[in-house]
Amino acid sequence: MLRAGALLAGKLYRVGGKLDRAIYHTAVTVALAPRDPRFVAEHGIVLVMTGQTRAAWELIEPIVNEPGPVNRWIASLYTRIAQAIGHEEKALALVMRALEAPDLTSARDSRPMLQFAAATLLDLLGRYDEAFDFMYAANETVRLSSPPHDPATHSEWISRKIDHFTPERLHALPRAMHGNRRPVFIVGMPRSGTSLVEQILASHPDVFAAGEMDTLSKLPLSQGIPDWPQDEPYPLSLDSLSSRSATHLAQRYLSVIEALNSDARYVTDKMPSNFLGLELVEMMLPGCHVINCVRGPLDTCISCYMTNFAVANEFKLDLGHIGAYHRDYRRLMEHWKKVLTIPILDVRYEDLVLDTECQVRRILEFLDLPWNDRCMQYHKNNRAVRTASEDQVRKPIYTTSIGRWKHYESHLGPLFASLGKSTVDSNSKGAKNLSSSELASTRPAGQ
Repeated sequence: MLRAGALLAGKLYRVGGKLDRAIYHTAVTVALAPRDPRFVAEHGIVLVMTGQTRAAWELIEPIVNEPGPVNRWIASLYTRIAQAIGHEEKALALVMRALEAPDLTSARDSRPMLQFAAATLLDLLGRYDEAFDFMYAANETVRLSSPPHDPATHSEWISRKIDHFTPERLHALPRAMHGNRRPVFIVGMPRSGTSLVEQILASHPDVFAAGEMDTLSKLPLSQGIPDWPQDEPYPLSLDSLSSRSATHLAQRYLSVIEALNSDARYVTDKMPSNFLGLELVEMMLPGCHVINCVRGPLDTCISCYMTNFAVANEFKLDLGHIGAYHRDYRRLMEHWKKVLTIPILDVRYEDLVLDTECQVRRILEFLDLPWNDRCMQYHKNNRAVRTASEDQVRKPIYTTSIGRWKHYESHLGPLFASLGKSTVDSNSKGAKNLSSSELASTRPAGQ
């Protein structure tokens, strides 16, 4: 009972970002049961989240070297630390053993988790065709148990949104009158550098990073807003709102970030899909800043395809769907930049990793923040990161993700067709223009 309670407390503190307490409680569970893989894996995850990779390896080493069945969470954790300790081959062998377990289910935290882990390790080892086979199998396994994604329906919805939100209609919408400019929205495609940008900003003393918040997307479902017509569909319902109701709606959002932090000058909301609802920011948070993270389409899409997202993002389970979603993202963002008055800054991932200081200065100037050297040491910030990019933001800047799509070119026919020839040609030309020295790895020592 004591062990189960400590394990639950450790998980809750980890998810809540209170890593010092998570370390304590998960260490208690390991002390009580040093060979129980559930407890060891949970403590190891927290160690990795706080940058203690070597300690995580020393923790799991006795279990990794035991014969017999392999716990899937231990195998997944080993995958996360393998590159840092030069154990890619050994970790792959362990993942393969774990995949042979007769009771392995198709649940997202079982077979697909291990298939994505195998793909990650094979990619690191340069065995790209095998890596693609595993990422394809993982995505197919998840797709069979996920809500279906219809790219045509999504594209039609984007088109209706673009047609609806004309400059004249946006100008006529009410504006909230609270004057609060604390939120900073970091948007873009998943895997476009949003976590990296937030981690850099989180290292500035005037910024609090709230991570991925779903608050903005839920606001149109709010109840009890003055003048909100419950019988009209969104976004037509916005036409009936007053400044008073826009302010009331804004307070719903602002109260959430106030509960998270009441002191920092800025609070970042790093939900990539918030690009879909920037009309709400225009109306209820006028003057708030938006940072749009941009990355080469092919690298963005293949990175989505090979990532084991915790929830949602069903569009990424099919290469053709990913390309269609990316195309719709681009045209909606181009529309927003033409019709919205809120300040929007594009930050290109390739520029950020190739000329980091220049881009960091751009971001800070955009927010009217003074320079702070800690932003260049973002990887030493041990704040909790609860996204698929958690491990990447613990590393110094590296450039090996630029041009990654070329390793999988022979498999990307559906993606090329979906993105369109002009996008693919533009992406390919941009990648070819990068010199070999620019693409050289700048990994930290030991990798």
